[in-house]
Amino acid sequence: MVKFDVRQLRYLTREEFRCLVSLEMGMKNHEVVPSELIASIANLRHGGCYKVLRDLVQHKLIRYDHKNGIRGYHLTYAGYDYLALRSLFKPECYFIQLETKLVWVRNLTSILLLQKMVPSMF
Repeated sequence: MVKFDVRQLRYLTREEFRCLVSLEMGMKNHEVVPSELIASIANLRHGGCYKVLRDLVQHKLIRYDHKNGIRGYHLTYAGYDYLALRSLFKPECYFIQLETKLVWVRNLTSILLLQKMVPSMF
């Protein structure tokens, strides 16, 4: 399990989440995403993406890496968790009633569940 502070989620700005999403989109085609590509996908004003990337590295949501001469960033597990929590707490989400079924057991500690989501109104 990755330890991260959920209280920090409250203080992340809209631009930081925009850079996280653009980094995730860039990782569909690249293992290490260059900062220029992140800046072009995020489309932030006044070169603010570089400052935001530096802050995200300090929060350990992304990691700077250089492999085979390619310098760029990639998401950590905590970054993926923050993106998942952000999408869960969006105001467009319904309350969801879950029906779970056991699908696959890797170890005694980790059990994957298939969840059938049934949207319900408030």
